[in-house]
Amino acid sequence: MLGLWAQATTAAPGTDPQAIARIALRRWFSGLTLSGPEVFTGQMPWFALAGGLAGLLLLALVIQGPGRALAQLFDIPGHFRLISAALGRFRAASRLVVLLLLVAVTSWTVWESRQYSNPQRLEELALLLKNKGVYQLATEQGLLAALTPLRDVAGLGDTLILMIAVSVLVFRVSAERWEEDTVDDASWVPAWTTPAWVAAWLYVLYRVTILIVSPDGYPASASTYLEPVLIPTLMLICDGLLLAWVLGELRRSELDELAGSRVAMAVRWLPAAVLACLVALPARVVAVTAFLILNYALRYVSVGAPSVVLGGLIWLLMGWGLTVFQAGSLMVLPLVGAAAYGPIRGGTWSVWWRMMRHEGGRLVAMVAFCGVGIGIAVALVYALLFQYPVQSWLLAAADSYSHYVTIPLGLILLATLVEIADRVSLPGGELESPVEQGPLAEVTPLHAVDATANGD
Repeated sequence: MLGLWAQATTAAPGTDPQAIARIALRRWFSGLTLSGPEVFTGQMPWFALAGGLAGLLLLALVIQGPGRALAQLFDIPGHFRLISAALGRFRAASRLVVLLLLVAVTSWTVWESRQYSNPQRLEELALLLKNKGVYQLATEQGLLAALTPLRDVAGLGDTLILMIAVSVLVFRVSAERWEEDTVDDASWVPAWTTPAWVAAWLYVLYRVTILIVSPDGYPASASTYLEPVLIPTLMLICDGLLLAWVLGELRRSELDELAGSRVAMAVRWLPAAVLACLVALPARVVAVTAFLILNYALRYVSVGAPSVVLGGLIWLLMGWGLTVFQAGSLMVLPLVGAAAYGPIRGGTWSVWWRMMRHEGGRLVAMVAFCGVGIGIAVALVYALLFQYPVQSWLLAAADSYSHYVTIPLGLILLATLVEIADRVSLPGGELESPVEQGPLAEVTPLHAVDATANGD
């Protein structure tokens, strides 16, 4: 099927541009590594990152007001106090970091064992380095990694080990809900617990199928018109379950004690977490949906009739479409932090609005600072590893080691967003300048949680 897409572009001398585009698409599906689809490194990654941050800044200027937003943007002492508080949350969730790194290493080792001596991977790396060079390729990967700072926490649904564990745990919570007479707080477990574990097990089976029939990670398809809706929906539910658990670890509040089970709390936060996953990684959903639609169209629909639609899908998958979507996501990235408190503090969108209204300039600074830090760290990883002689395992190793770097850095960014969301949405009322009170400011405890609160 991918061979039919070669009609969309003109090959550069000496290299088939579709080969580079196919490598980029495979790396995105197999490891959430956003890559450049063009033969040579261009200016698009720079424009995408600058455009996304400029969009977030413009939004802050409009919502918060130019004077206050710019004052917060350059408030260096305030930034240090905020980062100090966020690092406190990060250290409190150290077991989460260890677990995610352990799972990432195990998953990469198992995956790489299947591709270790694949000659195609050797050809791919040689092709990339031949056209882009070591440092140009490393810089491009760093810029594109900065567009996906939360990829390791918003795309956990592809981690089979975690998905099997969460499927079992959510089923157990659902079984306890069926026995409400024996559960002290069964009303806290939401009604969508059963659909959640059903979706989790279906997606586990789907991921196992991909491991068998699609070693490159491309979405498996039986070519039915339901799959472009069903598969992304299952994926978002599973990503949301795991992100809700991560948010629960970073909240560091009385909510978990009030709720009892952390798994029940994660299910309770599922709608908000699904929205956060969609905001953090829109290119993930767009890529899977577009691939399945195009697969169905090329098999069962005349290629000549829907040419406009097919052209758009090809641009999304084989051009800069995924990068554009990811750049746009930076504008609303703070909503991921709002999802940590939205269900009990007026709704996720309401908390996001208060974050932008009171801390818009600071949010711009934090997203830019963490994004640049992630970009530099990832670029260094690629530049160092590509000093080794070209081997079949090297590109996959560079992709995986870059994820080991972005896991803790992404969690620090997420902890920062959660910290701001907590401070601007206290149950006693909004704070006019919460961050200026310092990292040790008193936070009013929550003595009750409304079991019927909005879970958007």
